[in-house]
Amino acid sequence: MQTKWLVKKGQARILLLFLGWSGNARTANNFRPEGYDMLAVYDYRDLDDFSAILQALAAYPERILLAWSFGVWVAEFLAPELPSFHRHIAINGTPRPIDDRYGIPERIFRITLKGIEREGVEKFCQNMYGRPAADDELPDRTLEELIGELRSLSRCNTLPSPETLPWDHALISERDAIFPPENMLAYWRMRHVPVFRWETGRHYPFSETGTKIVEQLLNR
Repeated sequence: MQTKWLVKKGQARILLLFLGWSGNARTANNFRPEGYDMLAVYDYRDLDDFSAILQALAAYPERILLAWSFGVWVAEFLAPELPSFHRHIAINGTPRPIDDRYGIPERIFRITLKGIEREGVEKFCQNMYGRPAADDELPDRTLEELIGELRSLSRCNTLPSPETLPWDHALISERDAIFPPENMLAYWRMRHVPVFRWETGRHYPFSETGTKIVEQLLNR
């Protein structure tokens, strides 16, 4: 895993942001909620070393967890090793990211992985944004790294995940072309988690409208 401080001003609250697959330090450039220091977590090729997260969290009396896409599963997987949080918000993902009922159907995931191995990430990014991605919106990492990360995440179903985090809210984009919205809704209803449905939203949540919605959820 990699971590990057997006905001570090010595504030009393920290927002720990688990990004999705292919994330990097600039993925959430448009997202700067007021009143939080913010640490981004990404690159899930290796989930063994989370010491930087523990060190960062120890300095803050109030901790907020925000997880997007595959980051929702990573947050659940690491939860037994992390301190408690005051709020937990999931965005366009579930703790069962490769699942025919509650996540990306397994066949679709395999097709996506093979397509990225053959052709790169441009088609995936177009599906994520709902339009062709600009150059500065493409992942700022090598294709080899991204394929390695996706292969590592493909093994998520074989790893223990307690699914015990007390999620406060789940945001579902109704036009998400990565995680089927109906599967996400089924999962969060099963967990009795309040759902906010973004009618025009795509998988990528950090657009101008999306950041406002996420900030509203943070303040509820």
